[in-house]
Amino acid sequence: MKEGSVGIKKISERSGYTFRGRYHDTELNDFYYEDVYYKNCMVAADGSPIKYGKGNSSVLIAGSVGFGPFVSIRVYNKRAYYIK
Repeated sequence: MKEGSVGIKKISERSGYTFRGRYHDTELNDFYYEDVYYKNCMVAADGSPIKYGKGNSSVLIAGSVGFGPFVSIRVYNKRAYYIK
């Protein structure tokens, strides 16, 4: 992300994603976290999909692994296969 950009939250909300919440592993330091967004599915607390809508479903995870930010998008179809 470039400085001054609108950020992943606004982009994901414009694209139809819903914010699930922030996941933080208590065994890791404060620099590790994941913000989970989902679209066309329901997700568990850890961000894994548990119920799918019609067509493709996706989970977007934006966070930090301690040395820098990352974005991961997993796309699922009705049969729960995914593309990394």
